[in-house]
This record gives sequence, C-alpha cells and structure tokens, in this order.
Amino acid sequence: WKLPHNGMPFAAVSANHAWHRVGSLIRFVLRRFFLAPAGRYVDDFFGANAEGISWTSGQITTMLSDIMGYPCEEKKAEDGVFSLNVLGATVAYEMADLSVTTVIENAKAAKWSKYIAQHLGEGSMPPGAAEKMAGRVQAAVTMSQNKVGRAFVKPLYMQVYDPRPVITPLLQASL
Repeated sequence: WKLPHNGMPFAAVSANHAWHRVGSLIRFVLRRFFLAPAGRYVDDFFGANAEGISWTSGQITTMLSDIMGYPCEEKKAEDGVFSLNVLGATVAYEMADLSVTTVIENAKAAKWSKYIAQHLGEGSMPPGAAEKMAGRVQAAVTMSQNKVGRAFVKPLYMQVYDPRPVITPLLQASL
C-alpha cells in the first residue's frame, strides 16, 4: 500500500498532521515488520543495528521514504558508523572503552561560538538574541551533560527582559 501525500502548504496545520501520520507510519513499519529499533523526532529517524545484518534500518528507512515519495538526504542516511549526528548532537560509540559520548555537533558549536564572540565584542545583546542563545545553551548542556544548566541560562533570560541590551558582568560570565 502506498499512502500518497504529494503536497501540503508549509505552515498549514494540515501539513504538520500529514507529516506526523507519514512519520509514524514509517516508524511503525520499521519496528513491526522489519524489527528494526528506530526512533523519530519530527522528521529525523535514528536507530542502531547489530553487526552483520543484510538490511540495516537506515537502508529500510531510505527505501520506505522513497516508495512514499519522500527521498532522504544522502548525508543523513548513513549506516555502519560509530559516530552519528542526531538532532544537533554527535553521538559516538567508543569501542576501546565501551562507552558512548555525546557532544554538540562541531558545525553548530562553531556557529554558536562565533555568535557569542560577536556579541561579546559588540558589548551588547538584544533580547531576541539572548532568547535564541538561552535555547541553544539549554540544548547544549542537556545534550552534552544530561543536565539542565540553569546557572548558565538564568543571565540570558534576565537579558531577555532587560530593556538595555548591554552585556552585564553576569551575562558575560555566563557566555
């Protein structure tokens, strides 16, 4: 069976509902019929495979998506890797000490560092920029340390509600 969804206008509520149904179907088929451990966050699918299997969950996801008319990006459809970028985090399996490490993806970390340096150099951070950075810091601390990081986020939220865009010493220490 093929459930065609050839087009939905962006920002329409129906587009979100349509993709939610399609994404849920793909994950259901992966888990139920192919017994592939798979997770999904909006439009990102991820999972793990045992070594030596013929069809990996990545290959099956790509095949199902193509059949349904939603081709996958090649760089996102990787298999057989010990390091994977998922939701802005790099998750790496270390064979030597049988551990898993999670860090912010290098490209995002570089972009955020440049953004922070720019505002520190200017000596100001408008409320909108502070709010964006607060979300990024929360995501970074949660992904990399499995913690909330309120000490780093509090000065950013204080900046969101401060009418002066000047970077305070507390905000500077936080950044």
